[in-house]
Amino acid sequence: MSYCINPDCHRQNPDDFNCCPACGTSMLLKNRYRLVRPLRDLHRSFYIEVFEIDDLGTPKVLKILKNDDDTLLRLFRREADVLISLRHQGIPQVESGGYFSISLSSNQRQLHCLVMERIEGQDLEKFLREHGSISEELALDWLRQLAKILHEVHQKGLFHRDIKPSNIMRKPDGQLVLIDFGAARWVTDTVVRGGQDITHVFTYGYAAPEQRQRRAVPQSDFFALGRTFVHLLTGKYPDDFSQNPQTNQLIWRKNAPQISDPLANFIDELMAPFLENRPQNTQGILQHLDYIERSLEHTDITQLDPFPQPHPQNGRVSTQIQEEQSTVSPPLPPRPRFPRLLNRWGIIFGLPIILLVGVCIGLIIVQPSPLPPQVCNSPALDVSEMAFSPNGKYLATASLDNTVRVFDATQLLKAIGDKKPVACKLHKDGVVALKFSPPDSTKNIKIATASLDGNVGLWNMNIDGSISILKTLEHNQSPVVALAFSPKGNYLATGTSGGTVRVWDTNTLQEIKLKPYGEYVKAVSFSLDEKYLAIVGLNNKAQVWEWQAEKATPLNDVVAVAFSPKDGNYLATADAKGNAQVRDITTFNIVNTVNLKTYPTAISFSPEGKHLVLIGLDKKAKLWEWENNDTTIPLERDSKDEVVAIAFSPKDGKYLATASANGTVTVWNNNGTKFTDLPNNNNSLVALAFSPTDEKQLAVAGADGSLQIKKW
Repeated sequence: MSYCINPDCHRQNPDDFNCCPACGTSMLLKNRYRLVRPLRDLHRSFYIEVFEIDDLGTPKVLKILKNDDDTLLRLFRREADVLISLRHQGIPQVESGGYFSISLSSNQRQLHCLVMERIEGQDLEKFLREHGSISEELALDWLRQLAKILHEVHQKGLFHRDIKPSNIMRKPDGQLVLIDFGAARWVTDTVVRGGQDITHVFTYGYAAPEQRQRRAVPQSDFFALGRTFVHLLTGKYPDDFSQNPQTNQLIWRKNAPQISDPLANFIDELMAPFLENRPQNTQGILQHLDYIERSLEHTDITQLDPFPQPHPQNGRVSTQIQEEQSTVSPPLPPRPRFPRLLNRWGIIFGLPIILLVGVCIGLIIVQPSPLPPQVCNSPALDVSEMAFSPNGKYLATASLDNTVRVFDATQLLKAIGDKKPVACKLHKDGVVALKFSPPDSTKNIKIATASLDGNVGLWNMNIDGSISILKTLEHNQSPVVALAFSPKGNYLATGTSGGTVRVWDTNTLQEIKLKPYGEYVKAVSFSLDEKYLAIVGLNNKAQVWEWQAEKATPLNDVVAVAFSPKDGNYLATADAKGNAQVRDITTFNIVNTVNLKTYPTAISFSPEGKHLVLIGLDKKAKLWEWENNDTTIPLERDSKDEVVAIAFSPKDGKYLATASANGTVTVWNNNGTKFTDLPNNNNSLVALAFSPTDEKQLAVAGADGSLQIKKW
């Protein structure tokens, strides 16, 4: 017998039936798949059905999305993309054509389908119910398997976001398989800055604190992994345990007497409340597991020194360790959604691909082709960046719905009217970064856009307002996650999640420098004289690269940087201990410093260079007149105010604007006093920017694609 796929029917019919006699739906999907039996109770979910299917004699699993909700569809397609891109024995296999959709003629309904490998065995939640809590030996084996699986996932620029026992299958041969990648996310520019995570997916009891605050990062998977093993080792749900009021660590060890202190310490480290106290990557997890296994073979484990840094012990941190470690919150690789004036959360990150437009002059003559008509009149979804053109005529948005949209700014000033884009470009994947170049000698402007397919593209915005495609700059397979034009527009710097930095000549469109950086590149930025290129990575390390001379100066523990924009004499840095410094660019000596008492996520100079604005992981914005003061001024209307975007007025920095999580936009004087509030109906703001030609106009973008220009 076979099931009808129609959710309104699901009738069982004999295998030799070609169509369901009740509703007329074909019983053989894509001329190869028959639904054998449901793997979940039918109609248990309003959104998903899961069936075992027969694929020409091979049993597989079919996941069906039966609801057309845009967010659910993006999640479903993301799961398909993730599984198709991964090839590992610990991850369900999906063929390149495994995702497809079918239309039901009976009710005009469209179903989205994903065919994947059927994993024989049981999930670890069921294993726990049948066998009870696991041994230390089995825990070490499973930890190592899952670390290797996560290594494969994270190396692809992805993280899972929903690790828990029920999402881990155990095959009869003992191999673990991580399933349900519907919540998985690319480590994009949007995410890495610590900004709002539009697709808010997590499971209570397992999700890390930053993930519950919509700022999930790859290390959030490690927290969930630790909580999962607390459940497996104790048999108790993690949220059933109380927490240490001083450290917020889970008090669980007495319920797992079968394991040693080294393993218990490591599990506490995995689920440390602060990111900086967790392992930085999967390689660190595997190295620590080696250490634990060696330690169990030695009677005196103090002779072993696996890492130079101390680790939490017995659910708390020793006094000595407390003195050595930073007390501030850790970095969130996903960056907050700040306007690029702030390097969006102070650091430009995200994952990848880019389309660019530009005028090509020089050694290679490129004929720009007109931008082909695109259908993109629907509102943007998951806006990741917004920017004005230098002449203030246009406003562009980059979005994770694969599209760059360019709007006529005058249209956005109208209360009613046509707000459709004047131009747009579709990409193969989400667009995570967007930059306008300064005008060149002919007053043409280039646009650089980065998309998750791993390329960089240049467009050209001509003086007559027309837009043409110039060239796509290929970055092979690594997603492009950082993007910056030089101040004179002669060069474009790009950075990838795979750890490479490239400098391109924007006239010849040729790559002129390549730097293997070795770490995920969060941000790149040029100095005023175009001599230096600052690079910030996810490893809390930065470099100032004198790229033409091939010289690099390391900046340890630095998480955000900014060059002074007016004279180019200074470099502002923020470190993981919560300090902000201004340095002389020629000597790198510190001129002044201030402590923020929180992990910094963004730092930016005002246009005249006299002020710095800093944003912390606590979503608090602070203003620092760095030449005259060693204290900062908080920019907040009340103690609950959370800043999600910030921008200086472009001419002299007399004003700055902040967007709050509650949807309010506030304009401040540069002495830190509030000038005015601009109420907003959208409580999911992601970016704002002053018009470069009229500072009384302020553009505001919402995550849902809403875009408006306010006069204040």
